[in-house]
Formats: sequence, structure tokens, C-alpha cells
Amino acid sequence: LDFLKHFQFRTEIGFDYINNVNREYRNRFLRRSFSVNSLGDTVLAPTTAASDYRQAYLSLSLTNYLKFNIPSLPPDLKAQAYVGTSTYRNVTKFNGVSSELFPNDYSPLVSNGARQTGIPTGGETGYALVGGFARGALQYKNQYFFEATARADASSRYGSNVGYVPAYSASLGWSIKQASFLADVSSISDAKLRLSYGRSLNSAFGNYLSRGYYTGGQPYIDITFPGQVPSVLQNPAFKPEMQDQINAGIDIGLFGNRVQVHADLYRKMTQNVVQFLRLPSSSGYDVESLISNSGKIKNEGAELGVTATAISQEDFSWTIGLNSSFNYNKVTDIGKQKELQGQELGYQKFTNGRALSTFYMAEYAGVAESDNGTFWKKGDELIYNLKGEKFRPTTVAQIDSARRVQKGKTGIPKLYGGLTNTITYKGFDLTVLVTWAASNTILDLKEHNQSYVRAEGNNLRTAVLNGPNLYYQGSTANGTQAFQDPLSQRATTRFLHSGSYARLKNVQLGYNLPAAALKQLRVQAGRIFLEGGNLLTLTSYKGGDPEFAGNFQTGLSANMNQGVNYYNVPQLRTIMAGLSITF
Repeated sequence: LDFLKHFQFRTEIGFDYINNVNREYRNRFLRRSFSVNSLGDTVLAPTTAASDYRQAYLSLSLTNYLKFNIPSLPPDLKAQAYVGTSTYRNVTKFNGVSSELFPNDYSPLVSNGARQTGIPTGGETGYALVGGFARGALQYKNQYFFEATARADASSRYGSNVGYVPAYSASLGWSIKQASFLADVSSISDAKLRLSYGRSLNSAFGNYLSRGYYTGGQPYIDITFPGQVPSVLQNPAFKPEMQDQINAGIDIGLFGNRVQVHADLYRKMTQNVVQFLRLPSSSGYDVESLISNSGKIKNEGAELGVTATAISQEDFSWTIGLNSSFNYNKVTDIGKQKELQGQELGYQKFTNGRALSTFYMAEYAGVAESDNGTFWKKGDELIYNLKGEKFRPTTVAQIDSARRVQKGKTGIPKLYGGLTNTITYKGFDLTVLVTWAASNTILDLKEHNQSYVRAEGNNLRTAVLNGPNLYYQGSTANGTQAFQDPLSQRATTRFLHSGSYARLKNVQLGYNLPAAALKQLRVQAGRIFLEGGNLLTLTSYKGGDPEFAGNFQTGLSANMNQGVNYYNVPQLRTIMAGLSITF
């Protein structure tokens, strides 16, 4: 029993359930569709339509901890350890159907439509993760610190031949303020050196990608026979990405900790980079149907954080907080893609010696100022070929053949940070947050689509009227072939822009109710506040919001294709007033 008193056991259970039903109805004033009229002709006419989409999400988690406080140690030595297990499971089920041609607008249920539109959708997806972990910590004289962790996880997202994958870390700390050479330095209130190394795992990719699967709903011979097509090839050796990071840092407190500085240097090597391998079309599969661990990425950088109390008085205070990070990113090994000199990812390329999300596209050469025989005419948009010669492309293939790596132009910022000022005066407080990012490039595909007459009929920018010619040589005078301009099918560096910005991210003004008012209201605390978000942005980027995540469907695409703006919705500018009361 004396032995058991040093143990502590804790269990945590998590549960999350979301049920989403999305019904949509469009009356005849909002939609047109092809239908057969009384004469037997197929015409485009006003049509009613409805859709019903449902999704249910369920997740369960169970974590167990067994902690052991190690007894009978010297007074200057403290130690503890714990072990545990964790289990996670989630399931998502969804289905949807749509129909059209309703008798009236009073019964908008899908079942009342005269005919079904498209193929009903439906499916189920999910994954499981199970693992164990351990942690141990030592502390000597409150001056020397050591901590080590280890865990191993198995997941349904891994290949069938992959079992538990280990991860681990270790860290050292030394409170040098207590050392003899700093003990008498009054201006330094606290100082600590830190060194750590660890391996972490990243499994933020799609479900079942390693298992190989087929996609249904693929009928053939005039939809008479149902069919399935192979979507992803099996890879039983597929593993999560592994990130090995070493970090060295220092924490310093000055002048009674009125100024606190945190500085870090780090290097992170990512191996087993998750990407789709290109396959020859003769294999019968899509060209990117095999997920694999192929490639390595290096990140190096520095982080700096400073917090300073500029003024500290009974009724007035001012605190300044600054944080800034610099990151250098480079692909060091493209793995099995070597024979292809890198994997093409739309308008970017995964290639050796370049930063991740480096742009790969034809270079814009401006607009022709005069005619040049049969090569181009005045006003034509020109690009450079790989020899550096200007020409007017007449086919998409010519543009593709002129693509090149755009050195130094990547969608990932190298420098980013924030500045916070907090001022208090009696019961009032004001907090202002400014954020920034620099040294990144944005490809504005919305600008590209709206700069040419295209078949899908996008809205056009006014610059089109005075910009390059709408037609390439051979177009008809009435413009019926205008949308066939090959440059409307491929973006060039004309649409690359600097993504640097500084933003007034948040401003909050608050007032804490005085004690007398709280007593009358019979509450413990009360606060009135006015808050504004995204109030001002300074940037040379004209395409909307320079701070965006990207319209990507998977975590893999989001990691590989940063900096591509495709009709991204800008962040909202918000102004909010509120009252917070604690009883």
C-alpha cells in the first residue's frame, strides 16, 4: 500500500458528434436547364431544382495516464515518470441527391422533382489511431533539467505491412542565473539555456490511400452496365512523414523580469515526404495513383520573442510584445521522382535544391510594341522560350515547353511575426495586434481567369479593354475564337505578385466595471468591450487578401501548393461589441 500511494491514474474520454443537413432549392428565376418542349425540341429554359446533402461525423478518444512520483530521493533531486495509452477513432458518413422540374415552389423536397439530376453521392470514411507513450523528468537543485519522451503509434492510414512507428524526444535545461558567474549580476533576473532533439510524426493525409481502392458510379455503354475504376494503387510499405528537429534556445529576464527575451535556432529535417508518384499511362491507372514516401525537406531558421513592460504604475501600464520568425526552406531529395527532375504540382515544382512551393511556369515578356512580321503583331502578349527569346505562343504546348523554375519565388513566407501593445488605465484596457509576412510570392489565378475571354464566361477586368490583344493570329473579327487564346489556358509570371503585407489584425478596447457597480449587480466580474478585426492591411498585392490558406481539398495539397490564390474569399472585417459577466 505504501508503494501504491506514489501512483496516480487518470482516464480522459472524448466524444464529438456533428450531424449536418444541407437542403437547397432554386426556383425558376434562379436557374436554367435543358429540357424538351411541346414541339420535341431541346431548349434552354427556366427550371426549378433542389438538392439534399447530409453528413454525420463521429469521433471517439480514450487516453489513460499512470503517473509515478519517485520516492526516497536526495532533497535536491526531483523525478517523476508516467506511461499511458491512447486510442482515437472517427467515422464520417455522407449522402446526397438532387432533382429538378418541380410543379410549384411550395413543395421543395427532392422527392417531388420530376427527374433526378446527376448520380447520387454517398460514402463512408474514417481512420483509427492507437499508441502508447512514456515520459520521464529529472530536476536537480532547480538548476538542471532533463526530460525524455517516447511513443509508438499504429494507424489505419499506414500501409498494411507497417506496424507501430516510434517517435521520441529529449531536452536539457540549465538555469545559468544560479551559476556563480551570473549570481551577482543584478540586471539579469533570470536566464536559462535550452537544448532539445526529437522526432515527430505527421499522418495528416487522406484515409485509405495506402490500401488501394476502386471508385464506383462509373457506368459504361450508355450507362447500361455499372462499373468501377481503380483510383489508388496499394502501397503496403507506406509510412507517416518523420520530422527530426534540433533546437537550441535561451530565455533571459532583465530588470526584475520587466524585459523577457526568448531566442531559438532550429533545424528540422523532414523525411518520408508524402507525395503521389507519377505512373505511365500504359499502366492503366491515373498518372498519380500511387502514394509513397519519397523525398526530404530541410527547414532552418530563428525565432525571437520579446516582452517588455515599458510602464508599470498603479493606475497605468504599457506592455509591448514582439515575436518574429525567419525560416529557410529547401528540398534536399526528391526520392523516386529523380528521373523526372522533380514532381510538377500544377504551377509549382517539387525539385532538388529549391524551396517548397517554388513556382514553375512560363515567363511573361510583356506586350509587343510593334509588329514583327509573321511572329507577332502590335499588342500581342509575349513570353520567353527557354533560350530567352520572345515569342507569341499559338498553342498550349508551346507555353508548357517554355516553363521554367522561377528562382527565389515561392509561396511560403521567409519572414513573419507580430507586434502587440497593451495599455491599461484604471478600469480601461486597450490591446492592438499587428501581424506581417514577407518574402513570399502569390499566383493570382482569379486575375488570370478574369484577364481573358474564356469559354466559361468569367467576369472580365476593365484592364482587358486596354491590355494585350484578345485574339491570337487567325482569330475571326467577330471574336468567336477569342476564348481559344492559349494564354487563357495557362498562367504565366504575369500573374505572380509579392505577397508581403502588414495587417492591423485586432484592436480591442475594454472597460472593467468597478467594485461598487459589481456589488450592486451582485456579480463577481463584469467587462464591456469593443473589438475590431482585420481593420487595415498594407500590401502591394491587388488580388484581395494576401493572407490566405488556399482552396485545397487535402492536407497534402495544402503543404505542397502554398501561395496559389484561386477565388479565395478574403478574411472578414469585423466590429463587435460585447458584455462579459461572471456570477
